[in-house]
Amino acid sequence: MEGSSKQLLLMRHAKSSWNNANISDHDRPLAPRGLRAAPEMGEWLLANNLVPDLILSSTACRASETARLVAEAIDSDIPLESYGGLYHASPESLITICSQVTAEIHRLLIVAHNPGLFELVNRFTDRETPFPTAAIACLEATCVNWSEFFTWIEL
Repeated sequence: MEGSSKQLLLMRHAKSSWNNANISDHDRPLAPRGLRAAPEMGEWLLANNLVPDLILSSTACRASETARLVAEAIDSDIPLESYGGLYHASPESLITICSQVTAEIHRLLIVAHNPGLFELVNRFTDRETPFPTAAIACLEATCVNWSEFFTWIEL
């Protein structure tokens, strides 16, 4: 990939389980459907030459599990970092977090939550695009630094 191009992969966590009402929202694990979907999406990234240089994940159990399963399916040594600020992050917070990523990263995967992801994707597409569990949006911009990636988007 060219040094002046950046790709941002935004992934909503896979389907979570609601079987235990005593578990906090943050600690909800993946449902069986999510446990199947996450590695399938990792395989999809690999098959489509969209292997990330870095994965940033929300600290929520369902997002962390999704990110781990995606990384394992890619079968790569991709750095995987948990970041508390991604838990229910607003579009503005997502932009701030991405803007702090080093320029050496050309393809970044963020695993987080709706409605923030849904709202950010819709700002890029300028239309209401559904963003279900395990969905991935690939956004691309010509820029050197991540802080420049969002300069044209209307906040």
